[in-house]
Amino acid sequence: MSSPSVFATPQSVASIDECFFYHTMEVPGHGVRPGQWDLRNTIGDYLGRMNFKGKRVLDIGAADGFLCFHVERQGAEVIGYDLSDRDMWDLVPFAQYDYTQSIAVSKGHIKQLNNAFWFSRRAFESNAQLVHGTVYNIPREIGTVDAAIFGSILLHVRDPFVALQSALAITKETVIVVEPLRNDWISRVLRKIGLPYMLFLPDANRVAPKDSWWYLPPAVMIRMVGTLGFQDTRLHYHTQQYGEWGKFARVPYYTLIAHRTHGKPVV
Repeated sequence: MSSPSVFATPQSVASIDECFFYHTMEVPGHGVRPGQWDLRNTIGDYLGRMNFKGKRVLDIGAADGFLCFHVERQGAEVIGYDLSDRDMWDLVPFAQYDYTQSIAVSKGHIKQLNNAFWFSRRAFESNAQLVHGTVYNIPREIGTVDAAIFGSILLHVRDPFVALQSALAITKETVIVVEPLRNDWISRVLRKIGLPYMLFLPDANRVAPKDSWWYLPPAVMIRMVGTLGFQDTRLHYHTQQYGEWGKFARVPYYTLIAHRTHGKPVV
């Protein structure tokens, strides 16, 4: 007997009201759907000006599929990878906080993100596929990919190195890592001297943040991907628009593009 496919069966989502859009997206037939991040005019900078034509691409943390559909329009075969409502986000386990309600809310939120992917996929007449699971156990059954994208994901996971290792085990050519960039004077000084430090974000006194773990500056990310065989690197700096409750801000980011120089995929 053949093994069950790791690729999710496409879902029919009846109403766009069942969806949550993390990214502002123009959905064919439904107009502009506002999201927390609006990358529409800066998506080229966000992805480091990469050309994806003819590539097989894995988008880790696909959410509503905004990056998937953009990369697919460039001529790529795209696989989105994200949690399902059977999985759990890496919430920071503050001892003094009761997570009972937060867990229920997060599962509902994940379901709405999955719905947004499927609803938009149909509207865009996309062929992008979706696989569910955690970043620590990306299935080898996906097969090899030419490029893997981590779009503002690694700060939200407890073990970013294991997440990278899991994805890069099936990546032949290129990894793209996008992370926020701190611009306080200490961070600027440490970045200037290239010190590979990580900053642990959770603060027990504030009991926050609950869904972000790390500040991962470029120097530490270069060392991580280099350890995994991706030592040909370049950095691209940019800002992205974040908006919530009618307030908008330009947030500094960096994109690391790293090409494989050593080793090979294990599948």
